Amino acid sequence: MLSSIDHDFYAKVADLLNRLKAEIGTGFSLQKVREYENALKVAMDIYEVREQKILLRALRAARGKNNLTGLADIEKILYDNLVKEITTREVEFEKSLGAEQRKVETATSETTDAPKQKDIGRKLKILLDVPQFVGADGEKQGPFKPGEVVYLPDKEGELLIKRKLAEDV
Repeated sequence: MLSSIDHDFYAKVADLLNRLKAEIGTGFSLQKVREYENALKVAMDIYEVREQKILLRALRAARGKNNLTGLADIEKILYDNLVKEITTREVEFEKSLGAEQRKVETATSETTDAPKQKDIGRKLKILLDVPQFVGADGEKQGPFKPGEVVYLPDKEGELLIKRKLAEDV
């Protein structure tokens, strides 16, 4: 689980580190140096762990689940870039294989033990700005920018196509 943090979390951390560094400059103390080094290490560790979680969430978002909130500004940029790149590379890979544009997963029916095929969405190229919205499944989608390639559930994808906000890839 990725905990929610303020959008300016890392700016606040930078202010703290700068303040600690300034204290070292005004009167050297081994305790102040250790405090600064510990704070720096904790900040780096926090970012590294969150970066790993963001990467995993970006992989999921590129496959149709786009509901990540509570990121710092710098993390939003990383997340958006990762999702866009993963989705673009996946589309190119599928095209190179001549694969279909829809993915299908096997699910077990609740009423029988027999497996059934379940349609889980479609890939679209966004044509105009699309604000964030809540899909039929209750999941938040977007916002999306023109040129972005996204993977959405069929109902939401069809709606965007009808409104000429997106086209099939």
